[in-house]
Amino acid sequence: MGNYKALARKYRPMNFDEIVGQEFVVKTLKNAIEMGKISHAYLFTGPRGIGKTTAARVFAKAINCKDPIGVNPCNKCTSCTEINNGTSVDVIEIDGASNRKVEEAREIRENVKILPVYNKYKVYIIDEVHMLTDEAFNALLKTLEEPPDYVVFILATTDAHKIPMTILSRCQKYDFKKISHDFMREYLLKVMEKEGITIDNDSLNMIIRNSDGCMRDALSITDQLVAFTGGNITSDVAKELLDISEYEIVNQIFEAIVDNKSEQLFQLIDEFARKGVDYQFALEILIQHTRNLLHLFTGGFSDKTLTTHELEFYNRIKSKLTLKKIFAYFQIFQKTIAEMRYLTIEKYLFEFGVFKAANVDNLIPADQISLNNQQMSTTVMNTVVEPNLTEKRQGLSETQKSWKGFIKHLETINPAVAAQAAYGVIKEIDDKNVVLVFNEKDRFYYNMLTKPEKNKVLKEQLKVYFSKEMNLTILLENGNRELNLVKAEAEIKSFQEEMLKEKALNNNIVKNIIDKFDGEIEKIDKN
Repeated sequence: MGNYKALARKYRPMNFDEIVGQEFVVKTLKNAIEMGKISHAYLFTGPRGIGKTTAARVFAKAINCKDPIGVNPCNKCTSCTEINNGTSVDVIEIDGASNRKVEEAREIRENVKILPVYNKYKVYIIDEVHMLTDEAFNALLKTLEEPPDYVVFILATTDAHKIPMTILSRCQKYDFKKISHDFMREYLLKVMEKEGITIDNDSLNMIIRNSDGCMRDALSITDQLVAFTGGNITSDVAKELLDISEYEIVNQIFEAIVDNKSEQLFQLIDEFARKGVDYQFALEILIQHTRNLLHLFTGGFSDKTLTTHELEFYNRIKSKLTLKKIFAYFQIFQKTIAEMRYLTIEKYLFEFGVFKAANVDNLIPADQISLNNQQMSTTVMNTVVEPNLTEKRQGLSETQKSWKGFIKHLETINPAVAAQAAYGVIKEIDDKNVVLVFNEKDRFYYNMLTKPEKNKVLKEQLKVYFSKEMNLTILLENGNRELNLVKAEAEIKSFQEEMLKEKALNNNIVKNIIDKFDGEIEKIDKN
């Protein structure tokens, strides 16, 4: 009993060939090792549980392995064994969520100066790197920019958009994808065959759907089911353990909404409350139903994880619905779940949302809930958008526009310098002179751009862009309140969105829908 190893650990990939569902990433990393082109910094992005940290460990082993098999680590030498056991002094794994302060980043900066003890490379694997503070990122920046030849950083994150551009520009970025249904199905069946596990098709679909493209979750769910069944997994047991039984009552509520059976709805909601099921969970399932039905109506349905029972359910209620009602249901459910974030009376909000959906025909005429997204966008935009909004007083000045053009050019040459230069306030651009001023709080960017190598890049590209020699002056001023390009564009975008939203509120169709559904405008898509 004490030697049991969870499936997620037992089948954790030990070399590149065992990493599933990430062919592009694996091939690129293997080619880099084969050609000896090891970068000093990598960024692995993507959802949790799909192999980012595992790939980082395999890569760390591969570049340090004493007896590699092609480009794969041997997993037998001292280096591989220590990395597998988590005892290597040269491969340091850091949790960005619990080591997010500037002090930890400065400690890394100091430690990289120490040569590897045993291996060719000293590898830092920083998980959830987006959790680092701005100060910590700035402290790490210098090390990423000019690391020793023997240091490799592998940053992993589920939220790449939270990584500063100055960090992104110094890393080779690899996007890990959720594992596809077919790939996961094939892999799980192989694992179950090896483990002597029997499973029916519906149970396998439930595991895949609940894992949401995450192999680690799929293996953990399988472990849980095996522990309960002894290895003979049936759909009835899978429903019970995965709380699929709770879906049944939500399905009944949805069908009662479609059939407008108010009395039955009261009974179902009472039963729902007695079971203590989460109301937000129920609304998420109701929204999921609208999504699945939309796919069925439009002929684009491709969800392979649905069970036989679920397909029968959708086919049964599809004939009672129209696209108009599906759109209306979605609006009501998403509005209700949004309100729950701010109010504690979840049961009341749920009841009113459900009954509003059941009586949607009485709330708003059908011809006003039939607009699809494209029609609504066209209707609103044709009514409310003024021409040349960006040329209003709130737009960029001519000097800022000229500087923006240069920044766009510089991004194609040196993204890091471009990102830093955008934080300066452009005071002057004439035939010969460019004056760039940084606020005291943006001193970091001032310090970076006044370095000789960065300053040289700026001057060279100014000459290229303006087709003549330009005198560049970079200043630091305390208390300068003018907006730099980054903040100016952010304010313009905010102003434009507010203008569009204000004018959209005067559109009759929009006003009617907002009034009937207690709605609000969250976003206007100008495309």
